[in-house]
Amino acid sequence: MNIVLPKTLKDLSNFHKLQIVSELSKALNVKSPKASGLERTVWTTNDEQLLGEAEDELYEILVGPAMENMAELIAALELSDEPVQLQKAFSPEFLAYEDQLFKALDNGKHKLSDLINLSKTKRNAFAKLLQEGTEWTKAKLKQIDDIMKQKLPDYAKLAEQFAIRAAFIAKIRSHADTEMLSTVGAFVDRFPSTIKEAEHEGLVLTLKEQERAKAEGRTVKILPLQPQELRAVEHANLRAGDKIQEISNKHRAGVRQLVIRAQNERWGAQKLAQALFDAFGDQNRDWRRVAITELAMASSDTFIAGCAEGTEVWIPPVEGSCDYCKKLIEGKTFIVTSDPGADPLKYIWVGKSNYGRLTKEWIPCVPLHPCCRHRLHAFSRFYKTNAEGKPVLKTTVELIQEERVRRGMGIDPNLK
Repeated sequence: MNIVLPKTLKDLSNFHKLQIVSELSKALNVKSPKASGLERTVWTTNDEQLLGEAEDELYEILVGPAMENMAELIAALELSDEPVQLQKAFSPEFLAYEDQLFKALDNGKHKLSDLINLSKTKRNAFAKLLQEGTEWTKAKLKQIDDIMKQKLPDYAKLAEQFAIRAAFIAKIRSHADTEMLSTVGAFVDRFPSTIKEAEHEGLVLTLKEQERAKAEGRTVKILPLQPQELRAVEHANLRAGDKIQEISNKHRAGVRQLVIRAQNERWGAQKLAQALFDAFGDQNRDWRRVAITELAMASSDTFIAGCAEGTEVWIPPVEGSCDYCKKLIEGKTFIVTSDPGADPLKYIWVGKSNYGRLTKEWIPCVPLHPCCRHRLHAFSRFYKTNAEGKPVLKTTVELIQEERVRRGMGIDPNLK
């Protein structure tokens, strides 16, 4: 059955649509499907378009060279003719996501599921070390390490570029909240890519025009990062760069340990091939997880840094969220403070996180946990808090009365 939605519903922002879905689900007693892990699957596309695009691009930049290096290693060990279970290594959810991502990118690059065919074309003289029983030496392990390190991007520059991008996305969201703008279909021609650029350059956001018959878009100027926002980005840059490097180092060490174990335990070629694919599947999920989490943290901290002391912010629901998020943050409001010693149940500050805490010790923050997709929103003049402490839209009469007071005209008793 096809249901035609009113145009006014289609034009709402994503988080307003989610609010409607959430309320309808409660009214109809429809339960959301259970998510795997803490928050849906890591291969679920972000509801916030601009942040979702950044997650996909960062993940693709991280995983592309790592994929090519793994293909070369498999070719070097002459394991490429052995069948492997891709679904076991990468998961059916990933393979579906990968299909959609590569169709969208259309960049001519190979998919991870093409690793076997790709490796068949890359044979070299490193061959048959396992089959001939040659002892592994430090020199040979270094050869493996060299294969795994080639073509990798500059992680420090990459972290800086995407921390800045996440920061500007936070500024865009803040502007959209204040002006009640929909950013669905919006695009940015260019984000500043270094902290120095972000200090002096803003950006131009092109919005999809929603009003009546207007077909052309309109643009909104977003200012450069302010000093307090720059400090948040600098910290996010250091944190993300270190985390990305950690994952890369951990994976290379894991591959070395696998080939040592395979030689020591006399594994067959098929067993080693599957183990290498499984290891790369783990790294693949790590790259996706770090892309989602680090961008979320950079965006959240910059958003808070851009708010004045005492600003009230709230966290709208996310479809398929985990029980921890529902309990601690969904639909709740917090007050921005610069004091990290303030009551964590009432206030929020730059750097507030659950890093290093046990689950039972978690405090409300955004993101609440790795891969959390919740976002902070500032109360605009269009909202008020109801008796339950939840944000609701003000009526037209309330907005008119507030504007009259702001202009010094006083309350109009005839408006009701």
